[in-house]
Amino acid sequence: MRYLLISVKTIRTPSFPKFVSTTTSADSAPSNITIALINPVYTSGGSAVEENEWSLVFKNSLALEIEQLIINRGFKVAGPFVDFNEMTFPQKKQSDLLLKPIIAFIFEGPKAQTVTKTDLGGALLGGSGTKETQVWNGPCITQGFISFELWEPLSEQKMWSKRIDIESRQLDCSAKSAEDFAAAYYEAYAQLLEAAYQAALTKADAYFSREEIELVVKQS
Repeated sequence: MRYLLISVKTIRTPSFPKFVSTTTSADSAPSNITIALINPVYTSGGSAVEENEWSLVFKNSLALEIEQLIINRGFKVAGPFVDFNEMTFPQKKQSDLLLKPIIAFIFEGPKAQTVTKTDLGGALLGGSGTKETQVWNGPCITQGFISFELWEPLSEQKMWSKRIDIESRQLDCSAKSAEDFAAAYYEAYAQLLEAAYQAALTKADAYFSREEIELVVKQS
């Protein structure tokens, strides 16, 4: 009697990153200052993983949180706009400042290495007795920053800038299959997004003080 041995492989599935809101209720009286919002943008030169669904949700969630924070400070909001060029002249003229968030992530993982293994099954079928496979050894390293810039809308002159550095992290991404490496890779990326989100909201709450914004408006 012959038996067929079947190997059941469990595929790791990374969890969707959690973007927890920290925005509180309105804490300031209404102001006559209007801030035009530009949607957050990723800087060029980043890794291709920035274009995935997680990054899009991160960017959109951050934009909504910042908009609510500005409203809670008592300011009026215009937009959001894709970029400077989307704004008409009247929209620029009616805005006192323009807020532009910038996201920059550096994300590096180990390179695939090809190894040769013994293939007894292949040898029994007349093959070479060996097969090549890919493995990954080493950590995924993540870091980056998020900056908030305030511009004078008509002259497009930068008036104010705050940068939030995201602490560098390392997560073991060693794997013996492409499926396991992809799971480890995106697990590390999820941790980066979660850390960046919380750092951005915490710092933004401190940076966007009403007094400081009003001072920037006077200087513009």
